[in-house]
Amino acid sequence: MMNYRDPRIDHYIARSAPFTQSILHYLRQIVHEACPGVEETMKWAVPHFMHNGVLCSMAAYRRHATFDFGNLEARGATGLTRGDEAAMAQFNRLTSVSDLPDRRTIMRLVKAVAELKRES
Repeated sequence: MMNYRDPRIDHYIARSAPFTQSILHYLRQIVHEACPGVEETMKWAVPHFMHNGVLCSMAAYRRHATFDFGNLEARGATGLTRGDEAAMAQFNRLTSVSDLPDRRTIMRLVKAVAELKRES
């Protein structure tokens, strides 16, 4: 399965504040690497990554960016560890890539959520 990149997301990132552009490019790359075949789309005016439904989304605001795995039908029963849940909570007010957990942690979270989506 090929990765599908939506040109609207390129446009969205290009229109974002310069400090958020690096965050969004970084997250986009990780999501595609962690979940081959993920498809991009725009929903509710922000970039979303689709894999058996909404896998995750990212957004740029005036003073921060966000990266969100959404509601996850059973947020408390996802099979993710408490550490994973804590790491996911850190994605709300990103002002630089250094606000994110390390690359390996993000990849593991994306893969775990993709697997949960595949099983549901």
